[in-house]
Amino acid sequence: MGFRHDFLWGGATAANQCEGGYDKGGRGLANVDVVPIGKDR
Repeated sequence: MGFRHDFLWGGATAANQCEGGYDKGGRGLANVDVVPIGKDR
């Protein structure tokens, strides 16, 4: 089974997935770094 000849692949990432930790490479805290996780969010 193969894909059609005009099939287009796609992809996406979020900035917080790519940029790394807040304390690496001179990056400062962003709002996503201080927001609680779970039900308290």
